[in-house]
Amino acid sequence: MRKRIVSAGLCVVWVVALAIGGAVGVGSAAAQSAESEGVALRPAWAVGQRALYEFWTQRERQIDMQFDGRSRTVSTTLSSEGQTEWVVTEVGDDGSAKGTMTLQWIVITVTQPDGSTMKVDSRRAGGDIPAYKQLLDAVAGVPLMIEVAADGSVASVEGMNQMTAKYGGDEFPLEERDFVETATDLAALTGVPAMVVPGQRWSTTHDWSHELGTMRHDLNWTLSEVEDVEGIGLAVVDVTGELTLELGDDAIPADAPQTQVRLVSGSIEGQVLFDTLRREAVGRNTVQNDVIRSTTRLPQNRGTLVRTTTQRVQSQSLRIEEGE
Repeated sequence: MRKRIVSAGLCVVWVVALAIGGAVGVGSAAAQSAESEGVALRPAWAVGQRALYEFWTQRERQIDMQFDGRSRTVSTTLSSEGQTEWVVTEVGDDGSAKGTMTLQWIVITVTQPDGSTMKVDSRRAGGDIPAYKQLLDAVAGVPLMIEVAADGSVASVEGMNQMTAKYGGDEFPLEERDFVETATDLAALTGVPAMVVPGQRWSTTHDWSHELGTMRHDLNWTLSEVEDVEGIGLAVVDVTGELTLELGDDAIPADAPQTQVRLVSGSIEGQVLFDTLRREAVGRNTVQNDVIRSTTRLPQNRGTLVRTTTQRVQSQSLRIEEGE
């Protein structure tokens, strides 16, 4: 069997699949059919179909600052975990669908440079970080209506007005594309051809929010294999990609010294385990690495400040319940 990215979440999915179906073989009927006829990876949901996903994301960030021969390094880690429910409410004749996506609960934990931690839980009052608590109280438990195109792409998100009304802060702007991103990384594969054979590739491009503007994700997807678990096909889809940073108008304040910001490197690698019977993802694992460098020339020839931010983001989701 081919090597996979090490992932606790995805390994659990695979172990569960093995436990349910016994031995998995690439010579199965599902694999043979996929080789000869291809496999359908586009949504084919039914009204009332429900899936509950558990998610976990860890963002490790290291900032290295250099100025006048001196250097300083600061490292922080932000992790989030929770559960998201997806329920299909409408299915179109063309294969498109609508459904509700609800972030049921979320916990955010911040590990500071000195090793101490602060935590906020949407299910509990208070918390160590008031700004995050305001955000979680606004988004947790609010159903959003998601429209998914026939090829699995998220076409629109509706219902954010309720979140906006509940949110009392301004530190974390609520942007529609953030929830488009969440939905895109949930139940469906995006931009999928009608039928896919093992080894076939397709590409997608996504523009997601970034604190400095927009981070473009140019992704290449490959159906690696289709395996069989008790008559149910499980497709393994690999994804790799490159990142491009587009600075927003307010990324560099107008009154700031002369500053240049650039993305030094950015890449994504991941995998999706896909249930070909229910046409939805069972588990996902992605790892994103990026390095951003800003160079600021201080006025009156006082020197140059170089700030390098190295970030690693690992995200996992696991389907823990499903129903009609």
